[in-house]
Amino acid sequence: MQQPSIFLTAEDVHRLTGRKMYGAQRRALEALGYRLNRDYRLAATGEPLVLKSALDASHPSAQPVRRVEPNWAALNTPLRKLRKQDQTKG
Repeated sequence: MQQPSIFLTAEDVHRLTGRKMYGAQRRALEALGYRLNRDYRLAATGEPLVLKSALDASHPSAQPVRRVEPNWAALNTPLRKLRKQDQTKG
């Protein structure tokens, strides 16, 4: 009896990426947030083998990317004011 594959089928990868050529599929996967050796492997033919686990909602690639903004108030505060605050604390 054959065990189920841990990879998506070639048809599934085509549907996921909308591309047929392996290089184009790899670029599409990268653009979608999938990473080589974490979410997919490369076959000797160059075909991307996408892990089924990469589609799980708990997988890191499924999590939204959190953008971190600089503290603009701290950047806009004059340096002498910051130094004065530090002197009064210590």
